[in-house]
Amino acid sequence: MSEKAYIVHCFSRFHRNRCLVYIIGRLESGATFGLVETTFLPFFYIRKSDHDKASSLIKYNRLRFETTTRFCMDDEPVLLLRHADKRLLRKVATSLEQLGIRTYEADVKVELQYLMDLGLRSTCLISGDWIPGRGVDRLYSQARLEPSQADVTLKSVVLEPFFENSQLKSFALTEVASDQMTVAKVLVHEQSSDERELLLNLKQSIQQIDPDVIASWRPQDLVFLPLQKRFKYYDLSFDLGRSREGTWFVDRQFRGRELAVLQGRQILDIEALMDHTWERYSESTPESIIAAVLGEEVPPPSKTNCPQRSLLLSRLLREKNLIDLSMRRSLLTGLSLERCWGSIASFEYLYMQELHKQNYVAPTLGVDRLLNGSSPGGLVMTPSAGFHKNIFVFDFKSLYPSIIRTFNIDPLAYERALETQRSSEDIELPNGTKFDRRAGILPAILERFFASREQAKETNDALASFVCKILMNSFFGVLGTPGCRFAQGPLVAAVSQTGHYLLRWMRSLLEEEGFKVLYGDTDSLFVDLGIEQELTYEDAMDKGRKVQQFLNESLRQHLWQDFSIESHLDLEFEKFYRDFFQPSMRGKESQGRAKSYAALKATESGDVLEIIGLEAVRRDWTDL
Repeated sequence: MSEKAYIVHCFSRFHRNRCLVYIIGRLESGATFGLVETTFLPFFYIRKSDHDKASSLIKYNRLRFETTTRFCMDDEPVLLLRHADKRLLRKVATSLEQLGIRTYEADVKVELQYLMDLGLRSTCLISGDWIPGRGVDRLYSQARLEPSQADVTLKSVVLEPFFENSQLKSFALTEVASDQMTVAKVLVHEQSSDERELLLNLKQSIQQIDPDVIASWRPQDLVFLPLQKRFKYYDLSFDLGRSREGTWFVDRQFRGRELAVLQGRQILDIEALMDHTWERYSESTPESIIAAVLGEEVPPPSKTNCPQRSLLLSRLLREKNLIDLSMRRSLLTGLSLERCWGSIASFEYLYMQELHKQNYVAPTLGVDRLLNGSSPGGLVMTPSAGFHKNIFVFDFKSLYPSIIRTFNIDPLAYERALETQRSSEDIELPNGTKFDRRAGILPAILERFFASREQAKETNDALASFVCKILMNSFFGVLGTPGCRFAQGPLVAAVSQTGHYLLRWMRSLLEEEGFKVLYGDTDSLFVDLGIEQELTYEDAMDKGRKVQQFLNESLRQHLWQDFSIESHLDLEFEKFYRDFFQPSMRGKESQGRAKSYAALKATESGDVLEIIGLEAVRRDWTDL
């Protein structure tokens, strides 16, 4: 019988000359499951043309080449190297790189290689025989995993410990409510002068509650690494996870520190999750943020205050939908809850899966990459200072993602254009960069996200819409980040300079129609249509929409005639200002100050004052 499931944690170990890949998760039915894959072999690739140069090193390490049907992104065939010990593969890859031999996917984690090989993301369809397990409800043997969507509810808790002189004195575990209507409850609160007993009770409580997610404020620094030291002090096994072996391990580095990993569970940092909301607070502390969001005072850390502090943190998670946000992003990117907020990791996992479907392999970080030169920021047009009436604001909807879709800006399309040099067939952008016309991977990924976001808007799912938006907008930045294996300077420059081109082209079109562009910034245009009389809100909306329709149709025709491409760009009529004031630059009275204005915005319910980039100044201040 097959069941749909969410993969909570996937990790690997090398044990007794075998590579073991562990998958632990939760089924739609609510049961937990685990499986161990024992036949998978980690791998990496080199170019076929480097066979002779690499042969002696490969033989010395008792490896052998395997032929594949895959290619580098410039269409050269590759050879495959496999071995159960990933450490040996890393050593060989490093030696090859020292010989000037390029490697491909040598730095990809074993568990990600395994999941990508199966075409899996964060959910799957699992089938096979199982028995009751230790640490999980079901332990599968020879399970079959297939790609599938799943609707799984995870069990989440907040852990709030209290340490005094580095010793654990108290802890509380509080559930995170599954919806806004459910009242969260403190599940466990214990305090004791017997620290050893308290540590054992903490472990037992976690094992009994069996959460998929444990959230805390700065859990690495303030919770799990301090706990690890106390467990070690009493020679207690630190097995808070679900692994059959029940071992604790630290398997990667984070900002120069060891990073705690609980097998079969996910550790979420509430402070980091709050950063992803794009909201800013006076201080990044539970006290400051909870006061601003919930309007409640957080009691100081103490043995008796753990329950109340954990309950307030749980309410914060629920109020801001932080677990749901992470879950949505995990489902979109295919990565675990701990990894899914990384923009580079998300981009690479999505892109590599699609790359493999087309029989291409990805470069190891730093291989086949050009990051020379700088990319200009968004274009800021010189503002016109002074007072203005009846100003219409137009804004490109998701400008950079839309440029990528329209002009087929894509790492593989870029490599193909470099390789083939088919100047008459490639798409040549305004800055001279060329891209192959065959459908690119990145535009296709963005098309899926655009469709998902529109569907979310139609169903009033603000959470899903927000996740899609921030993920799409992150892709442009990733293309210029040194930590991304697909980063290329020309790609980033192509996007930003095309944005400049489009804004200037729109300004020219508007001026040809007798209109005046007062100001432009990155993706927005502030336009004076030459209307002197007062407009009702309805008349202004009608006029703005008509101009919007004209501009989009003109742009569509221009892109087809000059580039032979279909437009995915959408210039929206965003708002209408009855009165608009832009201050002048100091010493330049006619030139306005960018990103600074005050305006009276017309709305259906009345006019609203908007102040952007300006500060209030008392009238009794001196000129000095």
